[in-house]
Amino acid sequence: MKQCTKCGETKPLDGFRLDKRPGPAKWQSACKGCQAEYSRKHSEKNKEKRAEYGRKWHEANREERNARGRERYRENPGKDAERKRRYYEANREKIAERQREYREANKEKIAERGRKWAAANPEKVQEYQRRYREKYPERALESTRRYVAANPEKVRETGRKYSANNREKRAEYARQWKESGRWQEWWDEYYRENSDKYFESSARRRAKLADAESDGHTIPELHEYWRARGIDPKVCTYCDGPIPNWKTSVGDHVLPMHKGGPDTVENLAPCCQPCNASKRDKVLFDEWVPPNMKEKAA
Repeated sequence: MKQCTKCGETKPLDGFRLDKRPGPAKWQSACKGCQAEYSRKHSEKNKEKRAEYGRKWHEANREERNARGRERYRENPGKDAERKRRYYEANREKIAERQREYREANKEKIAERGRKWAAANPEKVQEYQRRYREKYPERALESTRRYVAANPEKVRETGRKYSANNREKRAEYARQWKESGRWQEWWDEYYRENSDKYFESSARRRAKLADAESDGHTIPELHEYWRARGIDPKVCTYCDGPIPNWKTSVGDHVLPMHKGGPDTVENLAPCCQPCNASKRDKVLFDEWVPPNMKEKAA
């Protein structure tokens, strides 16, 4: 038995540590509990100082520390893993917060490290991306949509460069795609969902080819313009008949673009397909008379 000089309690000898200083072996005067409490208070009081000392020591002894860690892991792989698991379970929130702070403070460093790794391991990156798409197809598709919407110019430029550098590969892929028959299903579905965009794009292209003035209107804007002036987009101006596909109708240019007419809402009128095909690029009344006007004249 031995009395602790710090707390004054009498404890068994296994409650004390042996003094490792040179000389005869003897027990330290303070018990293990008092020494632990002293170390805790000292660490709290000198936290920054100890951290700085630890950083300097680790920098000066990096190789030795790593070698010692590897040796310890080889000798006790299960023990080391279990220790890390227990620490993680006990400090989950603390670790997550520390990781968030590190990422926020080192965004560029992390991004640069990721770019270097990806450049050095392209096959691993492709394999990882392939497995991710197989496991999370919807999530991968949504991520691609968001990226394309946020970077349209970058995506187009990447596509142009790829096409220029892989013409034969692109041509072979297009041939296989057409032969598979899937392209027709894709086009039918795309056309159903984007028919208004298709007609708007077609109208702008025709205006560009004719070198005509255009106000860049959309189909909804055109129909709204007609309704505001008492014109029904569902009824043909030239024959008073119904327009079956009126929702996607871009109307007829009263004065044809090839004869100086602009592609603006003021120069457009609701028109069915038969009347549009009959009128073509003729000037109204001078070269072509609408069916409803013929009936009135008769």
